[in-house]
Amino acid sequence: MKNRLAADRYAGALSAALADNAALEPALKALADFSKTLTENRELAPTLENPAIDIGAREAVLTEVLRSAEVPEAVQQVLMLLLQRGRMAMLPEVVEAFSTRVDTRLDRATAHVTTARPLTPEHEALVRESLAQYTGKTIHLVATVDPDIIGGVRARIGDKVIDGTLRARLRHLRDELIAEEIA
Repeated sequence: MKNRLAADRYAGALSAALADNAALEPALKALADFSKTLTENRELAPTLENPAIDIGAREAVLTEVLRSAEVPEAVQQVLMLLLQRGRMAMLPEVVEAFSTRVDTRLDRATAHVTTARPLTPEHEALVRESLAQYTGKTIHLVATVDPDIIGGVRARIGDKVIDGTLRARLRHLRDELIAEEIA
């Protein structure tokens, strides 16, 4: 919880530094790409996170890596701040928090949709359009398949779950019949 709050503060600082909405996507991509590089490179993370290595040397390494990757200035500043405060390990949480802020500023939402079978492009467009009307936002659809739901669609957007699956409908019908028997 503490890291999430701190990550949100760093994400907020980055968001505030980027007044132009057009700069949000490139900043998010650069931040996510650097986080991936940090995770995949077996030497970079231990070097940047090791307090036994002089901070000046770690800053020089970070500066060189960022220069070669052409990372936007605001992202460089946040990454340098994370390094200086010994919080580079929380970078994935900062990426997640910043992604949420970008979605909010660009008035979009991610919908995690589960169906019994893969969606056809036509059905995917229909689900995306329906969820866009429901939320009033542009929808990024992440589709998964779960044969256990039998049929229908379950969508999760943030904390909100819309369960239109056959399994949920059958459960609801069963509950209604039980309630009628009791009454």
